[in-house]
Amino acid sequence: MILTFKDKTWDLPEIVDYEEYAYNKSCRCDNCNFWKTDISNKKGIVGYCSTDNGNFLCFVCPQCGTKFRYHYTRDGEKFGDFEQWKKDVALALYLEDYTNFEKK
Repeated sequence: MILTFKDKTWDLPEIVDYEEYAYNKSCRCDNCNFWKTDISNKKGIVGYCSTDNGNFLCFVCPQCGTKFRYHYTRDGEKFGDFEQWKKDVALALYLEDYTNFEKK
């Protein structure tokens, strides 16, 4: 999935085997509680998935290796428009200066 915001572009891979990623209510690892804030410094993002339960960002915790997925939404809408969700994710990646998957 290509995401663009201003002068930045990312190619975020789709995670097809998303069942391996446990559902999480936040982007904090429930196994080791690694992340304390919302999306800041989340270098553990490995891709995205779309399921019958909505769109998710997929993570692998850099501390313990736990795989999990999280409904990243700006407005709390979990089943909203996929194109709007992509814009929200691109904005978050841009604001956090996320460099993984960045296209040069």
